[in-house]
Amino acid sequence: MKKIFLNLAILAFATVFVLSSCKKNDEEVTTEEASISSSDASTAREEGDQAINEASSYTENSSFGSTIARIDAPANPDSITVTAIDDKGGAKTAYAYPKQRKVILKFDNSESKDGQRTRTGTIIAQLDTTGTNPKVWSDQGAVLKVIFVNLKVTNIASGKSILINGEHIVTNVTGGRAIYALITPNSSKVSHSISGTMKAAFDGGSERNWSISRKREFEYFKITLSSSNVEGGIVETGTNRFGTNFTNKIVTPIVIERLTCTNKTQNRITSGKYTHEVGNKTNTIEFGYNVSGTMVSENCSKTSAKITYTKRNNTQGEFILTLYRNF
Repeated sequence: MKKIFLNLAILAFATVFVLSSCKKNDEEVTTEEASISSSDASTAREEGDQAINEASSYTENSSFGSTIARIDAPANPDSITVTAIDDKGGAKTAYAYPKQRKVILKFDNSESKDGQRTRTGTIIAQLDTTGTNPKVWSDQGAVLKVIFVNLKVTNIASGKSILINGEHIVTNVTGGRAIYALITPNSSKVSHSISGTMKAAFDGGSERNWSISRKREFEYFKITLSSSNVEGGIVETGTNRFGTNFTNKIVTPIVIERLTCTNKTQNRITSGKYTHEVGNKTNTIEFGYNVSGTMVSENCSKTSAKITYTKRNNTQGEFILTLYRNF
């Protein structure tokens, strides 16, 4: 499941690319504030999703993750040290607490798969078994609390960092195991809703609060991202590091698929439309285009995205950005 999510970084890359690729004195350049705002939001979203992926992976591989006995089942002790997911990008150490329905992931300058950032801090995933909530994560309606404790994400190239604290509530709307749905043909779709708040602290001391409202659907070699907010596709709202309000929307669901095109297998974003609105500026990325800028229906021809952005003079500009190649 982690590998297919690596392409979510394209959202961050493409949106920031349009905001920062031109010279400062070019009329078509958007403000530096919009660029940084978009980058911050993309970083927080990517880290939030990655944390949920890792927390879900550990939880699904625990005895309280599914009805199948898993890693901590033999003695069901109060706690057990669990092998990290991998040696690069994942937690350095993980601890499972079966009786508390809890997993703790600890990061110590852990470098991401792409070699662009490091993470330090703690993520706690705990199944909420209060009231009538299910006691097993794979059950329909199960609720997983994912808590960020001083998770510091540092860009290796620039040295700039963002410090994340907060809590996401992940609900297993359909029931089932996301990992199983992703790798098993003809399996039932698994849907998770995500809500919560996040406090982001930036270099320079400013702190901002953000709200999250998203949905993720898993099926064989396919993930669909959308908003759980019925009005306007809003997925994040808040204030950026400069004190300006922003809104992020998934206007049409973003679909990520694992494709084999001319004998080359890739995870690709094949459709969807995402916007970042800050102040009076709106920047949009829309997927599903070919290199000529035409929206196409055949998945392997969907190699590019259309970027629409606000110029400095508040008129609209656009260009086609090629994201994938079939050779």
